[in-house]
Amino acid sequence: MTATQCYQSHEYINEEYRADILDGEDLEELYADAVYPFRCPECDGEFSTLSGLLQHASSHTCEQTLQSGAIGKLLNWVNKQYR
Repeated sequence: MTATQCYQSHEYINEEYRADILDGEDLEELYADAVYPFRCPECDGEFSTLSGLLQHASSHTCEQTLQSGAIGKLLNWVNKQYR
């Protein structure tokens, strides 16, 4: 849910799932089909978990890195929130 609260969340969260995530819903229970609420801001790859998106960003399979763009801003925001 923290990732949804970051001002850059529109860059890496599929909008159709944002409200459900903010409400604390279990997406796998709520939807019958597979759910991919997270997306790479660079290549639009979709992921079922935030950790999957972060692993993708660290793998160098596209231009997105953990330090750049919306993902870099998310990680900076999280660090500031939980210091």
